[in-house]
Amino acid sequence: MEQVNKSWGYYQVIKHVTGSADSFDSYKIKNLYINPGQSLSDQRHFKRAETWIVMEGGLEMKLGIDSNTVPLIEQQYLTEPEGEDQYSYYRPLGEGAMCHVNLGQWHQATNNGDSVCYVIEIQRGIACEEDDIERRNVEE
Repeated sequence: MEQVNKSWGYYQVIKHVTGSADSFDSYKIKNLYINPGQSLSDQRHFKRAETWIVMEGGLEMKLGIDSNTVPLIEQQYLTEPEGEDQYSYYRPLGEGAMCHVNLGQWHQATNNGDSVCYVIEIQRGIACEEDDIERRNVEE
């Protein structure tokens, strides 16, 4: 398996299947290794959704949420809007926890722990390519 090094750690692609261009049947499965104190960029995708499964360690997932869809009981966890009328919800994920990221949803993973966090990421959509990404709050 090829290892792709990033500023936050590295990833490996386990499997990548390209489906038909007009259906949601492409998928990619990746191992992510996020170093302690590191974060991925705040990002979203337009051609895929993702499911994250924490296998070892833990992380905090920042999820963009439209305030109109958040139940009243959970609105206490929202931050101030970060543009486009989106709020953020911080969700801690420990070993065995899963998190789904919808198509077009802003998200950012941070490892606040003392050890490497190992995550299995499952992408599914019309295309699962690395260039399907929009980042925000990135210093050029």
